[in-house]
Amino acid sequence: MNESIIKFTEFSRNPNCYEQIHSNLRIPFTQYSTLMIDSLTTYACFEVLNADDYLTFNVSGTGLTLTFDESYSDLNAESLATLLDEKLKNYDIDCSVDYTNRIRFNYNGNFALTDASYNVRTLLGIYDQSLPISSVGGVVQCSAVGHYLSTPILYLIGSIGGKCFIKDDNGYKNQRVLMRINNSFSANFPVIANNGEFKVYTLSNDLSNIDFELVDAGASGKDAVTVISTDTWDATKTPTQAADADPIDVVTTAAGGGA
Repeated sequence: MNESIIKFTEFSRNPNCYEQIHSNLRIPFTQYSTLMIDSLTTYACFEVLNADDYLTFNVSGTGLTLTFDESYSDLNAESLATLLDEKLKNYDIDCSVDYTNRIRFNYNGNFALTDASYNVRTLLGIYDQSLPISSVGGVVQCSAVGHYLSTPILYLIGSIGGKCFIKDDNGYKNQRVLMRINNSFSANFPVIANNGEFKVYTLSNDLSNIDFELVDAGASGKDAVTVISTDTWDATKTPTQAADADPIDVVTTAAGGGA
């Protein structure tokens, strides 16, 4: 069997959607090919909160909705609590951080956190709590520490890829995964990830039209999940800087070739 390896380097180029890459690889003169994303390089600056996000409360029977006028990146528990506390000060609700680094809300009366967008739930650490969350003794306590730089694991998914079942609120869904990235990086530093897990055996014609997207552990293509370069990879809801990607290895097999 004759094999040859073709290496490509792809980049995310759309400034409105840096977490996505559209690729038109050269089609080899074979019926089938093996595709592997060898590595991904980007910059850990992810948009974790934007104008589409919201947080709602029921305060003594009155609905209250908070929205955000700007996009935010590189938050932590203290900066998030300060941001929310500023927005809630006119409603006599205090937002603070407890000694375990979890967010809590305080009000002199009964109230409940009734709804929140995906990004807000991730940041608050209520991704496993059922809403509404009613106050106890005037306190709404978030159950876990929030994820302030996206989720602990990121995935590069594509229009072709290996099967990987990712759990969300509705159960498990199949995503075509090409790469898994452990979130061991720091904000505003490079992300350099290598792939040794996922290879895709596909028709060579499929290589001419591939979409890649960097998503978080909930398969949310967050504008919050950072940009990709292919050796390809994003991003999050919308990252703020494009990424470089190292070569994609495409191993081609000649039909009927000799050993």
